[in-house]
Amino acid sequence: MPDEPAEAKQPLNAVIRRKASRAQWACGLCFGLLFLMGLSGIASITLLYDSPLYRTGVRGFEATVMNAVVSMKGVIGLIHGWGGYVGILLAGWAGLEVFSFGRRLKRTENPGWRRTGSILSALGLFGAAMLITSLLLLIPSGVAAQGFLSHDTGSIDAPAPVGLTRPSSPQFSDGSSRMVEWHTRELNYLMAFGAIILAYAAARIRRVSLEAKAEMHEEAEPAKP
Repeated sequence: MPDEPAEAKQPLNAVIRRKASRAQWACGLCFGLLFLMGLSGIASITLLYDSPLYRTGVRGFEATVMNAVVSMKGVIGLIHGWGGYVGILLAGWAGLEVFSFGRRLKRTENPGWRRTGSILSALGLFGAAMLITSLLLLIPSGVAAQGFLSHDTGSIDAPAPVGLTRPSSPQFSDGSSRMVEWHTRELNYLMAFGAIILAYAAARIRRVSLEAKAEMHEEAEPAKP
């Protein structure tokens, strides 16, 4: 472990705060991407109705929303088409950082921190595994689901859903309809549960970081004149 000697030369609380900050950044970036993916998923459904025949009869607030979504079509396509792959990497990074932080806490002399470290190690692995599994399943199910929704709108001349290729001769069945439900409901529940686990872990990490910060201030206080 090459970073052990460097860590040994630093105050414990400084090491804890540095590792906590890195874990919180990893979790925050992961949560941010998941939020953007949710918005892009809703927007991609709206884009299924982006056809001249449909838009000519749209007025008022609905037209404003449609125009706003269409104007961001490229960004939506980028997030919805590639967000799952990036999300897998970020979820793995967040899980490893939480796991690493938990292991570091278990080597401290603080009994409360050691207990928290044992919990965080398990939460990091379990939460990341759930996120990665859900994202891996959302990618292929998204192709089938958006293909089904695209066919269901009846807009043959409408562009293919963003980030996907429209099937040339789709043969839709009850299985395709079920795939839509899995993509828009069950798999999102799984992803949300994994995100909640990591969010709870991030909250515990922040609390430990604040305790370490308070101890650093207490140690520095006697040095003041």
